[in-house]
Amino acid sequence: MSKDHLTENDVKVITKQIFNELKDGLLVEIKKELSKQQIYKKQFLRNSELQKVLSISSSGLQNLRSSGELPFTKLKGIIYYDIKEINKLMKKNKIDFKDS
Repeated sequence: MSKDHLTENDVKVITKQIFNELKDGLLVEIKKELSKQQIYKKQFLRNSELQKVLSISSSGLQNLRSSGELPFTKLKGIIYYDIKEINKLMKKNKIDFKDS
């Protein structure tokens, strides 16, 4: 298939390949977003889930627990965080920049 001699069939094949690549890429992105939304619908999050949501390390999360800033529940060795408490912490630490 020479660049100077593309046929209508060649263009159709190329277009179909591009479409399939775009479709596959979109499906991956949609699945990622749906996964994120499912995390937000939960009432309690585990360590790994909260680390992803807040983009913090495990030691950063440990510091929030140790300082008492973030309440948690430990059940059979697994630590859970209540979404309501996470939202309270975020609002408490919110910084508003206002024009002086």
